[in-house]
Amino acid sequence: MPSEVSESRSDGPAGEGSAGSGNAVGSGNAVGSGNAADGAFAAGSLDPGGLFGGAEATPGGGLVPSVPSAGDIDVSPDKVADAARVLEAQADALEKKLSEHLGALQIPAPAEDIVSRNAIEAWNDVVSGPEDSYAAHARTYVEDLRALATQLRKAGETYAESDEEKAGALGAHGLPG
Repeated sequence: MPSEVSESRSDGPAGEGSAGSGNAVGSGNAVGSGNAADGAFAAGSLDPGGLFGGAEATPGGGLVPSVPSAGDIDVSPDKVADAARVLEAQADALEKKLSEHLGALQIPAPAEDIVSRNAIEAWNDVVSGPEDSYAAHARTYVEDLRALATQLRKAGETYAESDEEKAGALGAHGLPG
């Protein structure tokens, strides 16, 4: 949300430039309601049409926001490694909670009748059976978090190597790296 808010207000209904509607008010300042439309203004669009054009935008009119190119993305290998550490810590914490509490979800039958035995068998299978159970899905999620952390570490290493190669190539040509 922008740090400055225009004091100009319209007496019209919300959506017609009134304060708090998420529309631009005054000389390009955004007055917001905290909704996603306000992000369009904060990101630099002073156009009340938001991300997809202004008042002259028509369906199929060809007005499409630009997509950032790979050159617009700045990757910090240290930040990538930090993200991998966070994912690994979350995987560790979830795995610990699973091992501590998963057994408590298995319950004994409340009675010896056939309905109770069958219901509890089904419940325990849903909670911790070998396939398609809560426990199996949670363990898969932990494995996926660890795999993502590994991918991030490798990507960070690749970016660091690429940065070093580029700096070396620039330095070989007498340019500051």
